[in-house]
Amino acid sequence: MCVVRRHTDRHREGWIRLKAGGEYRPWFYNKTAATVATLLAKPNLFGPNLELKAAGSQFGGHVVNYEHNLSYATVHGSGHMVPQFRPQAAERLLTQLLGSASYKFSPAMPTDSELAKMSDSEFDSTVDSWTDAAKLLK
Repeated sequence: MCVVRRHTDRHREGWIRLKAGGEYRPWFYNKTAATVATLLAKPNLFGPNLELKAAGSQFGGHVVNYEHNLSYATVHGSGHMVPQFRPQAAERLLTQLLGSASYKFSPAMPTDSELAKMSDSEFDSTVDSWTDAAKLLK
């Protein structure tokens, strides 16, 4: 299925409805270490961000969830060459797309109106807790 780049226009026009808590938010992937054999065998232009040292949870891109189990996801730093330039993020993307979790890439966030009602310290605590939970998803 092809989803147009200007997804926010479709939402505003009422073509697609956002899922509660599914607003635009980041998703993460676990950047594991590549083996020496993999690095030696791969073409130079494949996986330029593969490294020998694991980096843990990394920013993968953004996701928006809509009704009818439709998600719009981006992959940071890859353009249209996701498997070539971000192979570990691509693996997470495919795993999540083929899975059955209701919030596939990252947990639901509080709505904008809920966030607006929070004090600064409540907001900081909520966002920190959400980020920790999002980094744990695999």
